[in-house]
Amino acid sequence: MSGTISLARDPRAQLVLGTLGFGTKQDRDASFALLDAFVEEGGRTIDTAHVYGDWEHAAPPSASERMLGAWLSSRGMRTVVNATTKIGHPSLDDPAVTRLDPESLRLDIEEARDNLGLETIPLVYLHRDSTAIPLEELLAPLEEFTRAGLIGAYGASNWTTTRLRESRVVAAARGWTGFVVNQPSWGLARPLETALPTGMVAMDGTMHRFHEQSGLPASPYSSQSKGYFSRWRRGPADATVRLFHDNHNRATARLLDELASLYGVPATELSVAVLLASAFPGSPVIGAGTVEQLRSSFRAASVGLSAAHLEAVRTLCKLPVV
Repeated sequence: MSGTISLARDPRAQLVLGTLGFGTKQDRDASFALLDAFVEEGGRTIDTAHVYGDWEHAAPPSASERMLGAWLSSRGMRTVVNATTKIGHPSLDDPAVTRLDPESLRLDIEEARDNLGLETIPLVYLHRDSTAIPLEELLAPLEEFTRAGLIGAYGASNWTTTRLRESRVVAAARGWTGFVVNQPSWGLARPLETALPTGMVAMDGTMHRFHEQSGLPASPYSSQSKGYFSRWRRGPADATVRLFHDNHNRATARLLDELASLYGVPATELSVAVLLASAFPGSPVIGAGTVEQLRSSFRAASVGLSAAHLEAVRTLCKLPVV
């Protein structure tokens, strides 16, 4: 891997499969079926995290990584797809204690390599940040892991724009590659301020401008806004709708519903199509509970939104018009 993830502007290869529930909510058969369908549809990057599944005490540690590794082995896919994972998440038993020291990061990488069955993990993300740790101390071990061939490249997940900017200055001064991609929470429905869990960082106008100016790719999670655009009419009685229940998101949903009737594509898929058309390289992370939902998600890659409709959505969502 050359330090990027699926950024060839091939819309189908731009989509990334999230595996949050693999090995827990989805058993082996369901996980394998989703992975098979993803590759059949043209997907080539699969996103997991070392901590995924650890909240289920009956499941093995890193259940999602293990499931993905089993599929990679079973299907002979290690050279076909890019498996990415996230490391350095605080312990679920004590979230206040960071795990971003070199020893913890190396341990996560070594365990992830075993779980995935990979000599070199194409890309790892730092799952969280800690402003108490100088950036040089965070980046130095990642550069070492890259030189040692343990990882191909590294990115940031849930980092603020300020820290992302500072990381580029530090990397440039040291002659390091630095972060090759950023993974924030980002969908066209903006979560309410009280709905975003502690430690998670959402795309905002400042971050969007940073990506435009720097050209740093983004691989947003929650790109489908947790299904809000297919559920918004249920009102606040729906737990998912409550995360986004405000006038701005309802206006966005109404516009997408109007366009959905014109294009014959669900509103959720239209919302992802807008992210795929960003002014900077982007690889939205999608999720699905069934093969049918997954195949429908790929319709986002084939939508040809007109310039006028794209501008209307971007204007409403306060996104720059390309």
